[in-house]
Amino acid sequence: MSDTTSARPPAPADPGGAPEGTDAAPGGWLARLRAGAAAIAMDLAGLDLRSLALMRMGMGLILLRDLAMRAGDVVAFHSDKGALPREAMLAHQYRTYGISIHMGAGHANIELFFFAVAAVFAVMLMVGYRTRLATIVSWALLCSVQTRAPIILQSGDVVLRLMLFFSMFLPLGARLSVDNLLHPPRKLPPARITSVATAAFVLQFGFIYLFTALLKSGRAWEDGSAVYYALSIDYFAKQPFCRTIVESASVADVFGPGFVAGVRSLGIPLNGKVPWLASFFTYSTLVWEYAGPALLLFPFKRTAVRAFVVSSFIFLHLGFFMGLEIGLFPWICIVGWLGIMPGAVWDRLGWTVATRSDRKTWTHHWATNVFAFFCLLLITNWNLGTVHKQFPGTLRVPSAVSWVGHTLRLDQNWVMFAPYPLKDDGWYVIPGELMNGEEVDLWGGGAPSWVPVDDSDGHKPLLHAKDESLELDRTKPEDIAGMYPNQRWRKYMRNIWAKKYKKFRLYYGKHLCRSWNAEHRGGERLRNFRIVYMKEVTPKPGGPDPVIEPVMIWRHNCYGKAADND
Repeated sequence: MSDTTSARPPAPADPGGAPEGTDAAPGGWLARLRAGAAAIAMDLAGLDLRSLALMRMGMGLILLRDLAMRAGDVVAFHSDKGALPREAMLAHQYRTYGISIHMGAGHANIELFFFAVAAVFAVMLMVGYRTRLATIVSWALLCSVQTRAPIILQSGDVVLRLMLFFSMFLPLGARLSVDNLLHPPRKLPPARITSVATAAFVLQFGFIYLFTALLKSGRAWEDGSAVYYALSIDYFAKQPFCRTIVESASVADVFGPGFVAGVRSLGIPLNGKVPWLASFFTYSTLVWEYAGPALLLFPFKRTAVRAFVVSSFIFLHLGFFMGLEIGLFPWICIVGWLGIMPGAVWDRLGWTVATRSDRKTWTHHWATNVFAFFCLLLITNWNLGTVHKQFPGTLRVPSAVSWVGHTLRLDQNWVMFAPYPLKDDGWYVIPGELMNGEEVDLWGGGAPSWVPVDDSDGHKPLLHAKDESLELDRTKPEDIAGMYPNQRWRKYMRNIWAKKYKKFRLYYGKHLCRSWNAEHRGGERLRNFRIVYMKEVTPKPGGPDPVIEPVMIWRHNCYGKAADND
């Protein structure tokens, strides 16, 4: 696929006798200028129909995987008998936006019915049957379920709903679809389409990385230690991949103190004690999050540059998948980038299709383009508003308009490891007492481990309820990330540790009592328990091993009054 436009129409004859197509002809040079600008705009905003088909199938698969994960936790996160009953959302005035049919019922079976309906439309989307309808309903149901339980969401969920929103304006079923088989088009479709919606889709993906880069204003991103801290978060980190990066030799040891001093002389506060691999990935990630979105709009060698940008972001997310337990986020973004892949890549790989000669075309009714343009302005201003603290002069969405963004779920804030990664993490131990006096660990399984008190390192021990010569064992588990069933639990448990969400601890305690006692009888019923977070502050690069501090955040009596200890 070339970077130039297709055949240019002949210029009109000059009344004064000037040759056709020359600059002297009225509109000759201006027509060429307009044609060149249009070609650039179409190349930068256009999307190949094959790429959109692949994205459609990927979104369907991701929706099905997401629904399967939610179905496994339907009682815990989507019913009134779980850790997130509707009472929790309403009683504590947790702000939710949009319309949610999932908030209308609190029974697990009704939620499973909604999930089944969503799965049907996800399959329709994947195979391309009634594609437009499937896209609209899938988007609406996804917004509904996300509005029901926002505390367990992460950035990937936001990306997915934005992809589905803008996909409603795109011809996802033009290639590789049941729709195309049942109703073949009367004439060949173009190779790609260009519209305000395609431009909005491309820019939306660019905003994700540009604004997360702008929000990464913390010192850790300046001195090269951000990836070191990010990969030290044990409930995220995959081992031994992360350990290899975190435990690599320091920048100063590999490149020498002179190199560190030279970089510092350039105004970059490089920390020479940071592992060199972590420092390299910190700066390269930040640079690419700035450069990648800019290159999406690079006007020269457009096909080659676009293919390079898309491929680079795909490999970036594959790297995230290799190193971090962040759920479906990498795959959601990879699927989105596939939708932006230029068609020349598929041609080079041998996937060619018959198309109309006018391979570029502007689509949609003017009213659709106007609405898409309004949404583009909205998400642009919305993202500018998120960096208002860094850039006080930026525009912000007026309150009179913001309700539209919330209702359509276009709200977004790309605080991914921004302004800096967390510098503390840990793991849970939930020692519980049964009616017969035996003890269980409701989080890790088995019985909790108690050891003789040794507070020589200065920590405050968590003592055994019946023997104060014993404290809760602080030995770090080998695989903390593997202790969580999935990313939803990882997000939820991290949130209830934070004081912002402390009021949800009561509902989690009630859920533990109900779920345990539903499966146990007599003396094996649960009497009480304590939720303990083993807090570990990540040491500075090159610093001593941290002191693990047990923090009891909740005490719960299944047959009496619960208490918040934080």
